[in-house]
Amino acid sequence: MNNKYSSIKKRLDFLYNRRDSEKAFEGLKKVIGKYDNIKKKGKMFSNKDAVLITYADIVKEKGVKPLKTFNKFSKKLKGINTVHFLPFFPYSSDDGFSIIDYREVDPKLGGWKDVKNIGKDFELMFDFVLNHMSANSRWFKKFLKGNPNYKNYFIEIDKGRDLSDVFRARKSPLVHRFDGKNIWTTFSKDQVDLNYKNPKVLVEMIDILLFYVKKGAKIIRLDAIAYLWKKIGTGCVHLKESHEVVKLMRDILNIVNPNVALITETNVVHKDNISYIGEDEAQMVYQFPLPPLVLHAFYKGNANYLLKWIDSIGNLPKGMCFFNFLASHDGIGLLGAKGLIPEKERKELCDAAKEKKGFIQYKECKGKEYPYELDINYFDALAEDDKLDVKRFLAAHAIAFSLAGVPGIYFHSLVGSRGWREGVKNTGIKRKINREKLRWKKLKKELKDKDSRRYKIFNGISKMLKIKKKLKAFEPEADQKVLSVDHRIFSIERGKGKNKIIALINITDEKIILRKKFKRNDLISGKKFENVLEPYQAVWISP
Repeated sequence: MNNKYSSIKKRLDFLYNRRDSEKAFEGLKKVIGKYDNIKKKGKMFSNKDAVLITYADIVKEKGVKPLKTFNKFSKKLKGINTVHFLPFFPYSSDDGFSIIDYREVDPKLGGWKDVKNIGKDFELMFDFVLNHMSANSRWFKKFLKGNPNYKNYFIEIDKGRDLSDVFRARKSPLVHRFDGKNIWTTFSKDQVDLNYKNPKVLVEMIDILLFYVKKGAKIIRLDAIAYLWKKIGTGCVHLKESHEVVKLMRDILNIVNPNVALITETNVVHKDNISYIGEDEAQMVYQFPLPPLVLHAFYKGNANYLLKWIDSIGNLPKGMCFFNFLASHDGIGLLGAKGLIPEKERKELCDAAKEKKGFIQYKECKGKEYPYELDINYFDALAEDDKLDVKRFLAAHAIAFSLAGVPGIYFHSLVGSRGWREGVKNTGIKRKINREKLRWKKLKKELKDKDSRRYKIFNGISKMLKIKKKLKAFEPEADQKVLSVDHRIFSIERGKGKNKIIALINITDEKIILRKKFKRNDLISGKKFENVLEPYQAVWISP
């Protein structure tokens, strides 16, 4: 056997019986052969990387396909080199995460040519929604009709089967009935789970993965990967089989295009979250503890828990990195901070979100309900409705930009949006708070108004990203060391020797005079640092 295929065969032997393993192996060899000439790209990650997280139709104008409008907006971007398009395929619900056709661009948005045009100026990151697909999809309809080609493509459950051990990602029923069949639905009735115990499903989905690489994806986000494999009698989350599928994808990408990165989306406790990153698994993982820990630090005026966590995670092996984000299309996950801040203070985050007119989402496990997400715009979560709101928001992002890894900035954070409460009211969907679609003409005008919140935030974030991309200290893998300066200051050291940078960020509304003297220049303001931090001031000081 060709050595480059040996690890693939080994993983298939773990997942399937001998007969199914052979079938899957022959199918995957054909798929790999189909895509084996994809152009190779350069270095995996660098200090020049910054990712914009966005919907393809987040900016709209009358009579123009949204992808074309986004391309106009993208000309304004500074310091961002990668665009992460959330699912842009035909879908039936959940703002794109209930996909009808994996291979087509939603015609309402544009076409693959529009995606390619944006890819001329930016690296691209695609979502691979591989745990489930739409109940309105052709695959599922053919499955329900008994088409033999789609037999066992989805998971049918015998009536009365005990599923009480299954970890629940939602409060909705785990099983829904379709045409007399009881079907596994982890997230909603419209999102039917694929059956990876069927090797045909695995081969088909690997084909789609490589199709995305061919279409220009440099980073591929594995949505809800923790729930991929089901084994009744277990929690059906983080199973070894799910990890093996991620490793299989990595093996295949190492053959087809080794410079494409996998990033796993697992909004769970930190130790489980980072279990998906490894030399033979994903190269990138979301820093889910970061958004709640940063929020907690600003609420308390105390960075100790945040810095303690950063000190504990250390440096990742070469070629791997964290994805540092504060906001996304979803809310602020709380599971990542479990065990990192006291339970009482996690509850206080919920109380504060409610006071700021945000919403709380709950999960249920073995009859018990617990909060797992704050559905609130990140600017609103930090805002005190005072003159310091913009500085406070920029200071929070300075923390994310200072950390080892690659920063991800959600569109609405970049342009300084507030929460879309009207969207929640109209739909009853709490996550709509972060999913407003903006009018391009109005947004363009606001981004030109120097007195506007949008202008100040957009230019403040862009300025930091432009500086960051010039500094070797902010290479994703550069050394990171926590400094003990003052509990009111986020303080870390990045890099070594002449490339070393010290990041000091005041997380309070107090003026702080430092006892320790740093006689250096601040690269953000361009001025000499006088050892005084104004309220919410961030400095990057060099030797």
